[in-house]
Amino acid sequence: MDIYKRLLRYISPYKFKLGAAMVCMLMFSLFNSMVSAVLFVMSNGVFNRGKVIIKDLPFIPLDKTLEFSASIIPVVVIGVFALRGIFDFSSKYLMSNVGLRAVMNV
Repeated sequence: MDIYKRLLRYISPYKFKLGAAMVCMLMFSLFNSMVSAVLFVMSNGVFNRGKVIIKDLPFIPLDKTLEFSASIIPVVVIGVFALRGIFDFSSKYLMSNVGLRAVMNV
């Protein structure tokens, strides 16, 4: 345990960057799980001929059905994948930045 305490001293000046990297990782995992939801919505729009009707989702209680046009699906798909990529890049950049600076201080 003493080894980890000693190593944490080198990382302590970069707590903000490390916290931001963790938040980016959390957001990446959120958008990564949204990919399957977007694929469900996309397939629903194809089968319902231009309309997306969402009802009876597993694990999500909905009191009423959601219905919208399928023309916004491409925007949603591009947005989910773009945000997923941004958060993935940001988390990797921040983690490598903290790691390199901590090694430089050693």
